[in-house]
Amino acid sequence: MAASRGRQASALLANIGQHRPGAALASLNAALASAAKAALWERALHALTEMRCRRPSPDVVSYTALIRAAGNAGLWDRALASLRLARLERIAMDSTSYNVALAACQRAGRWQEALCLLTEMNAYCLATDAYSTSAVVGAAARGRSWLMAIELLLAVPTQDGPPVSGGHWSLPALGAALQGCQTSHSWTWALELLAAARRQHASLRPDVLAYNLALGACEAALAWAQALALLQDLAPVLQNVSSQEKLGKEGHSLTGTSSADIVTLNSVLSACRGSAEWQLALELFQRSVASLPVGCMPRPDAVSFQVGIAACSDAALWQEALSLLFRMPSVRLPLTLESHAAAIGALGWAGLWQRAIDLLEQSRGIASLTTGAGGRCFNAAISACERVMQWQEAVALLFQMRASRVHFTAAQGGSATYYPVIAAACQAGKLHVGAMLYSHGLQDGEIWRSPKNVPGQVLDLHSLSADVARAAVVHELLRFVAADSTSPVSSEEVRELVVIIGRGRGSSPETGIRVGPAVLNLLLNELSPPLVVRPVPGNPGRLRVPHASIVHWASCQGPV
Repeated sequence: MAASRGRQASALLANIGQHRPGAALASLNAALASAAKAALWERALHALTEMRCRRPSPDVVSYTALIRAAGNAGLWDRALASLRLARLERIAMDSTSYNVALAACQRAGRWQEALCLLTEMNAYCLATDAYSTSAVVGAAARGRSWLMAIELLLAVPTQDGPPVSGGHWSLPALGAALQGCQTSHSWTWALELLAAARRQHASLRPDVLAYNLALGACEAALAWAQALALLQDLAPVLQNVSSQEKLGKEGHSLTGTSSADIVTLNSVLSACRGSAEWQLALELFQRSVASLPVGCMPRPDAVSFQVGIAACSDAALWQEALSLLFRMPSVRLPLTLESHAAAIGALGWAGLWQRAIDLLEQSRGIASLTTGAGGRCFNAAISACERVMQWQEAVALLFQMRASRVHFTAAQGGSATYYPVIAAACQAGKLHVGAMLYSHGLQDGEIWRSPKNVPGQVLDLHSLSADVARAAVVHELLRFVAADSTSPVSSEEVRELVVIIGRGRGSSPETGIRVGPAVLNLLLNELSPPLVVRPVPGNPGRLRVPHASIVHWASCQGPV
């Protein structure tokens, strides 16, 4: 479609010179409009430049099409340059021309330029409308200047006030500002915008999507009480949409459907569950399953079931989690890997690692486990094995993932896959197994390596748990010896391994308390023979292990 449109526009632009002077302008404008749809800005500019030397000259329609072509091509600066060129040619540009330029700035997130255009429209006494304001607000939100987007919208006068800024509240403008609130987790500003819309603009009624964006901000910030309050406020809106759909009319909303009320329910469920209010999440979910009215409660979808199962996991209700999982087909919802991962997690928290592995095997028949959702299923099963010290099963699952090229998923502070397996091996006293797994994680790029790390010289243990830190130390000791065998140290050279345990400058106290004692106990007690450990003067967050001590330890080790 795009290629056909481009060929058509090119043909029209090439044939402009063949028309009579009287028909040339109409032909030019038609060709430029076609070029604008195909985002052929350079060809449109070339054709317009040629027409400037002929009669009649390009008009406001011509330049507006040129601006639109640049905007559709993502060239916001060219769009503004085209507007300036029209002004230099003394073309009286209208509100439509400026709105097209504003749209180009909005796509690129150039809110400063968009605000200048809006000011320029006021200076030229051009009428601004809701689209003008929403474009400026949308540009600020897309440019990650969400606070500026909110300020721009709140600065727009009410309907009863004088239009000094030339702005207008509208659903698109409100939605753009709320989108910024959702991205920045600023639920307080989201609630303020909704309140301002209801309080100051009687004719502007926030629709379902506007409420969902505000709920998204509450969900991200774990503001479950505010999310529940919004759900109650939204009940009349949902009822209005439902009644309009029954009459066969389109609701006045940004979505045009009531499917957004499912998003509403899921946002509230996630906010409750994320705030550890699993009881509320379960109660809300159960009411939706039973179709009991909470305002205008929608029937749950697959995401709703996933959150409900996860809430059961948080409450250690593994039987209820499995019941919800196997109920999905009866309500005509397909089983998903995400819901299976939540149920596997519930079994893991209950210590039922064998049933967790069985459910993982059942999930293979749903979809390919190589996706991110499949990786989460494996991670849940691995964590189930770790909790009950089944390190062999955890290692086997990890190597199944590697062999099947399952997508690894990251967790805060490291790998959600490797860290539990390494921890399980170390807790079982298998430090060399943990070190081997740590090495595989480094090779796979799944274990974060601190920029302070210098192989054979410095090992930074920041962000690692105590068990993973122990495996990292053993891995580095073995690699230190391997490097020494390839490049022996001369008698004059002094080498040592510096271990950063995270109790020095720039470290949180919790890191050192967690990692420091575990590493010291490893070096002085667990490893045989014990190694010599020396402090670094003035920095309690660093330890020094001399080269000779490491070599002596390595010489006493049997085959690994």
